[in-house]
Amino acid sequence: MTGGTSRWCRLDKRGAMAAEFALIIPILLVLIFGIFQIGIVFFANAGLKHGLGEAARTATLWPARSDETLASAVRSQSFGIVQAQLENPVVTHGVSQGAPYTEIAVTYTVPVSLLFIDLPSVTLTDRRRVFIP
Repeated sequence: MTGGTSRWCRLDKRGAMAAEFALIIPILLVLIFGIFQIGIVFFANAGLKHGLGEAARTATLWPARSDETLASAVRSQSFGIVQAQLENPVVTHGVSQGAPYTEIAVTYTVPVSLLFIDLPSVTLTDRRRVFIP
């Protein structure tokens, strides 16, 4: 009787699909949430570059804008970011080959979380130099 039962258990395939699904679903969920997190980082990077570009455009307008106005332009025109994690934009002025310029630098930290696992944050840094006419 024992031999017949063990052969019946080996040939019975019911429940195999559920067991395979239970093994694969954690890997699939981590992959999907990882793709979402990468998308969040790319979206924040695009928003940061947009805000920086608008501030650079503002820096070229006449009359000359103050550094606070340029920093405000970065903050107000950026999208896809949490304002609390955006460091204050650094505005510097200088001269390169006889032409005056304004350089705006900004840093943003994106927290990365994969379900219940906190990963190291991603730091996005960008700078834009515009020559003043």
